[in-house]
Amino acid sequence: MTEPLLHIDNLHVHFNTSDGIVKAINGASLTLNKGEVVGLVGESGSGKSVTAMSVLGLVPKPPAIYPEGKILWKGIDLLTTPERDLREIRGGEISMIFQDPMTSLNPVYTIGHQISEMIRVHQRVSVKQAKQQAIEMLELVGVPNPHQRVDDYPHQFSGGMRQRAMIAMALSCNPELLIADEPTTALDVTIQAQIIEILEKLARERDVAILLITHDLGVVAGVCDRISVMYGGRIVEEASVDEIFKKPLMPYTWGLMKSIPQMSSGARKKLYTIPGSPPTPRQMIDGCTFAPRCEFAIDKCFTDAPTLENYGKGRAARCHRLSEPDFARKLS
Repeated sequence: MTEPLLHIDNLHVHFNTSDGIVKAINGASLTLNKGEVVGLVGESGSGKSVTAMSVLGLVPKPPAIYPEGKILWKGIDLLTTPERDLREIRGGEISMIFQDPMTSLNPVYTIGHQISEMIRVHQRVSVKQAKQQAIEMLELVGVPNPHQRVDDYPHQFSGGMRQRAMIAMALSCNPELLIADEPTTALDVTIQAQIIEILEKLARERDVAILLITHDLGVVAGVCDRISVMYGGRIVEEASVDEIFKKPLMPYTWGLMKSIPQMSSGARKKLYTIPGSPPTPRQMIDGCTFAPRCEFAIDKCFTDAPTLENYGKGRAARCHRLSEPDFARKLS
């Protein structure tokens, strides 16, 4: 069996603050293979972005503390990799698309300059060659008239075009892994579909692995191979897209699926909502982090934290009640 491209093993990320230790990630594990598209889903505050930023070494240490866990990139632990070597990996082998392209792009430099700068950091090419590559990348992601628009500034691009420029920049050095953190936030539905189509095309044609971070289950259904569901700083379920949507095993995933509006449900049927709010990193929960909101919780759920159990064929879930023979039927 080939070694995974990225393997996050029992990752813990804590922050040392004036009010004490804040536990943002509490034992997250995730695997990503070459050319695979994995969706990392969950509510805001579940730890998705901190996980992604940790992979790239963008969470400052201190205040961040990594008391346990590893982030293995092709077998190399990124948490112990020297900053000089990490800079070579960051951008060259692993790239990231951030949530808001307007704050990620520098307003005083042209789009072409910023993409060219990324290329010249990681490749020994001239200014002219770098600009030509920037034009080619803009054309690849569907920016019209790239020869002209390469000299435009970020404010001259629409929101969708700025996001395309961010994708072009992320891909300019031919990375093996692309982390997309909410790449369709604040875009209208038509532009969202176009951005997702670009990402899917990249994964299939250029064999780029993609970690797609989102809370939009419709997005992951259309482009991802597998889904990892995150809650309270932990992965609570992972499986193929089909398995997650057809038969979720963990009550939190079941609640997410049930909350999706159905066209056939009728106009008067009330939409299901998960009660309560997600836990904050400051909250100390001894048992299952979802127990306070779970309608299936039993006494054990409030005292003992469940482990992520393997259920075969790449499927895993974190729930005490899955050991009960008839419990899965309650989630159907």
